[in-house]
Amino acid sequence: MCESIVPLIEQLKEIFNAEKVYVFGVKYNAENEVTDFDVCIVADFKECERNALLKRAYIETDFDVPFDIFLYTPNDFDELAEEPASFVSRILRIGRLYYGKR
Repeated sequence: MCESIVPLIEQLKEIFNAEKVYVFGVKYNAENEVTDFDVCIVADFKECERNALLKRAYIETDFDVPFDIFLYTPNDFDELAEEPASFVSRILRIGRLYYGKR
């Protein structure tokens, strides 16, 4: 994983009190600089808190590179991981576990 995005990933880990963090979909330009990436956060939260948590994360992080956050509860993540056609299964196939245990 590109070291330039590590500070942001650390911030997101703290904001969400994450159990797991996956990074995937990293795109690079001709100068080998990250131009876009996606982050999957697995954290314990109430569904009614989802939008507020995401809003807080985007507001509190100051980062020049565009990124998207995909947020799952541990139960939802585990259930979707069992479905081969799910987006979570794709994240597990192509993503890199940055924090947590498989």
